[in-house]
Amino acid sequence: MDGILLAVALIAWGAQAVVPWRLRRENKEGRRRWGYAALPFLLAGTLAALFYVQARPDAAIAAGLASWKAAIPVRLVALFLAALLAADLVLAFGRSRLENRGWPLAAAFGPGFSAEFLLLQWT
Repeated sequence: MDGILLAVALIAWGAQAVVPWRLRRENKEGRRRWGYAALPFLLAGTLAALFYVQARPDAAIAAGLASWKAAIPVRLVALFLAALLAADLVLAFGRSRLENRGWPLAAAFGPGFSAEFLLLQWT
């Protein structure tokens, strides 16, 4: 079950980086579809990660994830999650008005967030 949760989280968060980057030069139909799908993907990845941490509380405590004030990686994940949520909200509500420069900017938050999640897995 842990592997499935990690796979869902990594696929959902990886899509946050890959899809907007590929759509920066695509037609408006693909952009419109991703505007609708971005937030559910982000929420699915976040819920999968939370269920993974809930299933292994001892490992989370040993990795320093239990203390919000002590763990810098936890703060970075929260910061990237908030930035990614803001970018997805912009994509959802401003997708038709978003120019070609906005799509790579929206994609810039995805790799940082995915890298931070992977960093937490290896610490």
